[in-house]
Amino acid sequence: GILVYFVVYVTAVTITSLLLLGSIWVTRKHVMTLPFHNQTTNKVRGGIHGLVTWHAFSCFIVSIVKVSTTQEPAWNQTLQLFLIGALPFQFWTGFFLTQLREGSLTKTVDFLRADWEAAKAKEAKFQDVHTSQPYAHAIQLDDGGSSSQTQSTDKHRSYGAPGSTIGATLEALHAPGSAPFAMG
Repeated sequence: GILVYFVVYVTAVTITSLLLLGSIWVTRKHVMTLPFHNQTTNKVRGGIHGLVTWHAFSCFIVSIVKVSTTQEPAWNQTLQLFLIGALPFQFWTGFFLTQLREGSLTKTVDFLRADWEAAKAKEAKFQDVHTSQPYAHAIQLDDGGSSSQTQSTDKHRSYGAPGSTIGATLEALHAPGSAPFAMG
């Protein structure tokens, strides 16, 4: 009832521009979020959103033509036929935009999955290497003999067995008189 008083100020161009902006926003949100787990549903819905957006755009163009001209131009019928004839192409445009977004998301997920699997494989290999080697090594006794002793310190567990390049480097760093080495 109240809108009757504003009909002079609110033109068809204003209403159709709001309709167009709303449909663009809804279409963009759909393409960005892809709300359904079924790809076919997302694609068909993307196509329908493409149709609705094109329809809102068509209404916007027709309302601009009506407001800007005092009498109906000869090319108005051709313009309307073009706008109607482009509807099927707009369905495929929305369908294709949704398909592109799904492809982009699939690539991202595949990349993240490969990263995750590589990290898990590295961790499993690390755990396998460090659980299969007891890190037993000979320690020289004062009387000239030797004794086999298992050491499971954090430096050996984290960075390699004594005698290996990494283990030897760490042993050298932790030797008496060397600078302290922070282990993470």
